[in-house]
Amino acid sequence: MEGGTTGIARMDPSVREIVEAMPGWSSASRLEAHPIPGGITNRNFRVDVDGASYVVRIPGARTELLGIDRRTEHVAARAASDLGVAPEVVAFLPDRGVLVTRFVEGEPIDEAEMAAPATMARVADRLRTLHGGPEVPGTFSPFRVVERY
Repeated sequence: MEGGTTGIARMDPSVREIVEAMPGWSSASRLEAHPIPGGITNRNFRVDVDGASYVVRIPGARTELLGIDRRTEHVAARAASDLGVAPEVVAFLPDRGVLVTRFVEGEPIDEAEMAAPATMARVADRLRTLHGGPEVPGTFSPFRVVERY
């Protein structure tokens, strides 16, 4: 969607709210927002603002019932970013549970490439980095969520 007032007016209302909440975004000379398919508990959008690209992650309705704590996710995302294993966290809007990160261009790794020893070594190295980082407050266990149901 194109920038300016007209582009903002045509946006999905939930994305428009975020654009208006982010400093400088609603006055950008070029602004586009496109859905990113595949979210399970979130609606994700790529938002391009004057040449910079971001991911806006909007929580689905009532996802807290699944045990998802958006504040803890923010802490975990920032820790992973600080360790260099995740995109930069640009903003967190706690009243909405919205996380905004830099968009990173990339492609999924197919099964054959993932099984390659060199790829597995890189993945294991990133996991060691992440797990060697700061402790994140809170836990998430899908098993406990199922038990509560």
